[in-house]
Amino acid sequence: MFTYTPDKKKREEEKLKKKEMERIELEKKKKEEELELEKQQQIEQQKQQEKQLEKVKDQKNEKEQEQESKLTSDDKKQEEKSNNNEIDNQEKLTLQQDQHKSSKKRRRGRKETKFGQQQQLLSKDDISYKGKRSKSENTGKQILQEKEKEKEDNQKIEIENQKRKIHKSKKDK
Repeated sequence: MFTYTPDKKKREEEKLKKKEMERIELEKKKKEEELELEKQQQIEQQKQQEKQLEKVKDQKNEKEQEQESKLTSDDKKQEEKSNNNEIDNQEKLTLQQDQHKSSKKRRRGRKETKFGQQQQLLSKDDISYKGKRSKSENTGKQILQEKEKEKEDNQKIEIENQKRKIHKSKKDK
């Protein structure tokens, strides 16, 4: 075996001290690395939390904007309805006034025939009293017949147009 000399002992002790110091330094480095990792993780967590908060805020803002847009669209619809109602009321008033005026005119010497056409009343002293009345009634019948013919023609034209549209749409497909 070896015999230890004081120099060897010292050297051994120094080696042990060095090893111990190295071990301590390694432990310190490990602790520092762990601390750095923890700090990085905390920073990442904070970033993620901030992102989530931003997302939540964005979602809230979007919801608020949607609600505001719905409210504004509802308000616009209500305004349009009220405007339409006002226009309808004005039209009704003008129609009523026109009807009132026309009824006044009828009372002032006009009479409606059985065909809905207005006819000037003739006095019995007028020479062509009977002749004019019969002519006006005949013209009223003619007018009604012409209107009926026009309606029928218009219906035929509409039917033809619809057939053409259907035919065109089939060709396009």
